[in-house]
Amino acid sequence: MTYYAEALLLGLLAFVLILPWFPNRNVLGGLTVLWVLGVSLIYWRYGSDGQLEFYSNDQQLHVYLMGKLEWGGRPLGVRDLIDRRYLYVGPAYLLTLAGFSAAIALKFVSFMCFVVNAIVVTRHLGTLVPRIKPLYLWLATGPIVFFFSLLALRETMLLLALTTLLIGINPSLRLLSFATIGLLRPHLAVAVVMAIVTVFLVQRIRKSLYFFRIALLMIGSALVGVFLYSLAYSVDNEAEITLARSLIDKDKTYLVLSNFVGLQFLNADFVAIERSLGDLLLPRLLFAETVVVPLLFTIALFVPKDSIDRLKMLIVAIFSYYIGIIAGSDFTSFRQNLPFVSVMAIVIIQTFRREKSTDSAEQPQLSV
Repeated sequence: MTYYAEALLLGLLAFVLILPWFPNRNVLGGLTVLWVLGVSLIYWRYGSDGQLEFYSNDQQLHVYLMGKLEWGGRPLGVRDLIDRRYLYVGPAYLLTLAGFSAAIALKFVSFMCFVVNAIVVTRHLGTLVPRIKPLYLWLATGPIVFFFSLLALRETMLLLALTTLLIGINPSLRLLSFATIGLLRPHLAVAVVMAIVTVFLVQRIRKSLYFFRIALLMIGSALVGVFLYSLAYSVDNEAEITLARSLIDKDKTYLVLSNFVGLQFLNADFVAIERSLGDLLLPRLLFAETVVVPLLFTIALFVPKDSIDRLKMLIVAIFSYYIGIIAGSDFTSFRQNLPFVSVMAIVIIQTFRREKSTDSAEQPQLSV
């Protein structure tokens, strides 16, 4: 079976599986066709091996990890589950048993996570607005998220997990989502736990000090995150840690601040990521939401609104701890922030949307 036939069959499978829950048949059909065309175009342009180096060679790692499953390598504990990313590669491995290639199977898992995340987002938006405008979808689950569904990467699974954890209503699914985050990106799970505790404490501060609350969550959480990374690094490498140097570092400060406006690539180590400034700037022009969403989210933080303030504080605390932790890494990029796109967009929409008393009487619809 050719790669193109596999893509077509998996596209049809996704359409059949998701159709009962997706709010608009035509939109789902369009997304499925675009996905089949997208993965086929990447394969046609780069070939069987080259497609795994398109955008990120982490795709090669995932195919390799699937190979370890095929050779009989089974996880022996939680550490193995994390290191080998079985929660992402496992479902794809099952598809390879049916004859599908590893690359297209992994991309199918990415696409399914993208579509299910769109369902979670539209259902939540449906409780907030009478009609879901295309602009809302562009912000919450737009072209950049779809782009990642064309790749053999775990980002859309992390996106789905964090979205479900923060705006989902089923306790079991939220617990499963937290476990997923813990197994696919443990430091994000650490950020979630610390943020929950921090927000619980910060809510004890008077509401009239709203801006102080936000500033404390942004700055304090980021500083603690930077320190935690430095502490973990020093323990791992048996090196001495200097507290002042860990917290007061010009490059790390710029990196943390730039994440709040989607410009973290300006502080990137171009040697480490093997890309020029021009290579990193072009995607920001094609996928403007990579800058628009974090920038508008940051602005929304300073617009108090009772109905969304708690979610705002929780997201900014998680985000701040998270970017503080990863600030010491050489591989900071928008890709690492992708899991936050949908929940940030929810905050933006709910903050800047005018409330109307007639909204509750209208039936939510998906506008296309």
